[in-house]
Amino acid sequence: MTFERRDGADWIFRLESKERELLLSVLEFRGQFPRRGLSISRDPDTAAELAAAGQDLISSLTAHRESVAKSVDQMLKDPVRCRAIPGGHELLMDSDQVHRLLQALNDVRIGAWETMGCPDFESAVKPKIGSKAVVGLWVLQLTALFQSRLLAALEHNPS
Repeated sequence: MTFERRDGADWIFRLESKERELLLSVLEFRGQFPRRGLSISRDPDTAAELAAAGQDLISSLTAHRESVAKSVDQMLKDPVRCRAIPGGHELLMDSDQVHRLLQALNDVRIGAWETMGCPDFESAVKPKIGSKAVVGLWVLQLTALFQSRLLAALEHNPS
C-alpha cells in the first residue's frame, strides 16, 4: 500500500493486486477473533453494580465495530472508491474512511492479540507457539503494516 497523492478531500492509495488480497484477507479475520467483553471495574464489589452499564458498553462497542466493518466493506467493494488499475487497485478515501479503515484494522489486531492470551511482547511473557499464535502473529504484522502506511500518509499530508 503506497500513498499516491491527495485529490481534494480524498486520500489516494495504490495497492498492488497481492496487497489488496492481503488487506481483504486480514479484514476477514474480524469474525475469527471474537473480542472479549471486559468488566468496567476490577473491584468485585462494584463490578456487580456496574454489570448493566458494562453490558450497555459492550453492546455499544459491538454495534460500532459492526458499523465500521460494514462501512469499510462497502468502500472496498465500491468500484468508484476502489478501482482497478493496471497492476492493482487505486483506493480513494476521505478522512472518515481512512479512520474507519484504521479502526477496522485495529479491531482485527486487538482480537488477534486477545486470542493469543494478551501477550506482553516487551517482557518475558510470550505466546505459546501453536497454530493460533502463528496466525495471530501473522495478523498482528499485517495489520501493523497497513496501519503504518495509513498513519504515515496522515502524518505527512494533514488535511
